[in-house]
Amino acid sequence: MKKDFKFKHITSPSHYAETGGDSQVCDVLNELGQNVLKSSVPMVGGKDLVTQSYDLIKHFEPIIPRVLNPSQYISVDTFIVDLEKWWTKRFGYSPKTFQKRRNLLVDMVNHPVFPIDLLNLNPDQIDAYIQYESLNYSKETARDGKDAIRNKLKAIFMVAQAQGIDYSKWNIRMPSRSKPKHKIVPLPSVVYEMVHFKYSTDPYVNALYQYLCLHGFVVGPRVASEFSILRLKDVHIEEGYLHFYQPKVDEYRMSPLEPEIMCMSNRKSFKNWVDKWRPKVENQYSKDYVYLHPDGKPFTEQGLRKQLNTHIKPVWQQFHPYCMRDWCAIARLIRTKVLSNSFDFYEVSDWFEHSDISVTQHYTKDTKKYYMMASFDWIRAVLKSQKCLGEVNSLESENSKNGVLPIDFSPVEEAKPPWVRTL
Repeated sequence: MKKDFKFKHITSPSHYAETGGDSQVCDVLNELGQNVLKSSVPMVGGKDLVTQSYDLIKHFEPIIPRVLNPSQYISVDTFIVDLEKWWTKRFGYSPKTFQKRRNLLVDMVNHPVFPIDLLNLNPDQIDAYIQYESLNYSKETARDGKDAIRNKLKAIFMVAQAQGIDYSKWNIRMPSRSKPKHKIVPLPSVVYEMVHFKYSTDPYVNALYQYLCLHGFVVGPRVASEFSILRLKDVHIEEGYLHFYQPKVDEYRMSPLEPEIMCMSNRKSFKNWVDKWRPKVENQYSKDYVYLHPDGKPFTEQGLRKQLNTHIKPVWQQFHPYCMRDWCAIARLIRTKVLSNSFDFYEVSDWFEHSDISVTQHYTKDTKKYYMMASFDWIRAVLKSQKCLGEVNSLESENSKNGVLPIDFSPVEEAKPPWVRTL
């Protein structure tokens, strides 16, 4: 049965009457009573509330502790183990980032002059350590410079945060970032030599590092971290692109590539590697990784970095795996200059899928200088076959004396992918 509600009459000011008359309020709660609205969750109070709260804390605290109590640990090693769990589970940060900070913490604990006690953080000791490191780093190599000190402070602040310490009151200033260094990359003639150098008498080992050189310089990955986990499912040969995971940014990157590096049978292409060389060592441990150690097992990140340095440094002493990414960014920016007579940072930024154009500019800081030394398409020059011999130009004259093949590095006509139909 529908209940009729009574409305209380409230006299409104005269100006309300001009816009609709007197106001009326429906007082439903007083008509129905206060017991109509009840919480669906029973209220707990007194002793029961304390018991319930204790049970919840007892259940969740061992899994994701809010803070770590340093007095409960008898050694730094056990504390660092729990610190990793706290860092990765409570905040969801990358275990790889923690491992880097863990190594820095170990160095600070074992410092010969100002060792840091992680179980009893002392701001004065930390400040003395930072001041000592700032004054005693190698300015020639920039080792343990500003960026290293920043990373060490981040590691210390992580420990303080885990222990519930407000480190903002320590009055320790984070050093500013160091200025970008000049990018030292090999010229195309040197990269060409790396791609065709004889690294071993073992045919597979020789092919492995030749292919890694070409793919690394042309694709421009973070070589050790991204190529060590590259899978066959990431290589789309018929479509002409790679779609691979980037652990550093936790995203996938799609890289459309030239047909010479994707599918051509007379080049060191991904198709040749997958069809011809990889099956020679593939076994039950290989899974679907693209690059395999001679024993058939996939590379670890550290293992791949070490092997690249070991094999390629004899060809070019200044080599380090990350220079492949720097070279690719510079080479592709020079290509935009060769094809359109202007440096197109945005095109290269889109190709690398950088989050900001300033990242691209950081990679290509010295591009104009390299363009003055070699004003032609670097990518095309490196992708040329060994049979494409020509006259020695000024860049290769010095190398030709040392037995390097005299390759013509002048620009060539763009090759069309085999899947593109010519009208």
